Amino acid sequence: MKQPTSRQIISTFQGFFVLSIKTTAESDYPVDAYREPVIGWQIDDDSIHPIPLTPSGEDFQSLDILYPDGTVMNPFDCPYENFDSWLKAQQDNFNRRHGVSK
Repeated sequence: MKQPTSRQIISTFQGFFVLSIKTTAESDYPVDAYREPVIGWQIDDDSIHPIPLTPSGEDFQSLDILYPDGTVMNPFDCPYENFDSWLKAQQDNFNRRHGVSK
């Protein structure tokens, strides 16, 4: 039988936000992002990264985190210098998936 996972909750400094893509009404094209403040981090024994906790609850859907210094990080993606470069990458990914060329 698998042992229960140990969890630890730690607080965070202000200025961290979970990003989730905001799209147009007509398509899934990324035009901006919703920003939900991170109020803590959950650390699980079997996880390779902390899970952001937000006022609405744990957010497993997005691990794109806007840091207080303006960078955007995701443990499974490259870091982005700022929000604009992150959004452009999301738009470029959308275009590639849908066969749109510039």
